[in-house]
Amino acid sequence: MNETTGELNRVWTDNRANSKSYSLQTNLIGKFSTGSIQHTLLVGVELDRETQDNANFEDFAPSINLTFQVMWKS
Repeated sequence: MNETTGELNRVWTDNRANSKSYSLQTNLIGKFSTGSIQHTLLVGVELDRETQDNANFEDFAPSINLTFQVMWKS
């Protein structure tokens, strides 16, 4: 703000975001034996995808005058 003139400069901003997320998890458990030995086989797959779009805008807004003047009529 300019204290001499009372003018206040202003700025406006606009922020927008859009995100999408996908996830897939698969687990397989197998049990088998080889002779007298017991086995457990664990196999897993996990897939993830995330997209995000952001947009930021900024510009000047009109300035305003903050001085207050009172005019009296006699």
